[in-house]
Amino acid sequence: MYQATGLEPSPDACTWAQQHDRPTQQGSWPEAAPAWDVITLHDVFEHLTCPHDCLEHLMRCLTPGGVLIIEMPEWDSPHQRQEGWQWRHIKPRSHLCLYSRAGAEALFEQHGLQVDAFWRPLRGSLGKAVWALHPV
Repeated sequence: MYQATGLEPSPDACTWAQQHDRPTQQGSWPEAAPAWDVITLHDVFEHLTCPHDCLEHLMRCLTPGGVLIIEMPEWDSPHQRQEGWQWRHIKPRSHLCLYSRAGAEALFEQHGLQVDAFWRPLRGSLGKAVWALHPV
């Protein structure tokens, strides 16, 4: 059984989560502290100004054998190719980088992460992808 704690940068979202009995602390990835068996980033990675620093830090926060789960919009996904420039995830002011599967996996490999699994939730209908990774 896992004990989960959320890190949420938005004060309002953090307060809401706490009021609904969700263990949440205000903060972002730099405030993550060791040691976690599983770390998840859902709809976070595309917003980062320094993804390299984030990956390095989170790798130090994982326990041996720990898993990092990253979910984000996937550039060049079937859904993105179908919608072209009308794709819902093209948001230049907030989505700072949209990674293709190959681009994301090259970045993960550069940081010593191996892909354990890859999938597209809801059969790719949202244009998102999920990677399960572990340090090599």
